[in-house]
Amino acid sequence: MRGTSGWFGRAVLLSAMGMALASPLFADAPSRERLRARFLKPTFFHGALLQGDYLITHDHDKMAKGEPCLFVHRERTGTSGEPVVSVHCKTIERREAGQARIATLRVIDGVVWSLHEIQFAGSASAHRQ
Repeated sequence: MRGTSGWFGRAVLLSAMGMALASPLFADAPSRERLRARFLKPTFFHGALLQGDYLITHDHDKMAKGEPCLFVHRERTGTSGEPVVSVHCKTIERREAGQARIATLRVIDGVVWSLHEIQFAGSASAHRQ
């Protein structure tokens, strides 16, 4: 990733003791939401251990069909390949988020974390596995 100021953009959220940083991206389709996340500490999500830079997307059309709809892609020099994780998520109603939010929970003495919830900027729903 390029310098930090370009990567983080306007809205950055430090979540759960500083273990994840999120930066919103413009959706490429009306039914999709996207954000970039940087996991500073090892973080489990649906059987995968995340650390570093990732692209997280949610597809409302796939969710409506009962298909996996939340995807986590490893970021490598601005591109993303096959998802590291894909799950059919559950949504929880929240207040509309002005900026992206990633909530993590400490699993092992601050060394290992677990991704608990993702909320995209401008959305009134949070996503869990």
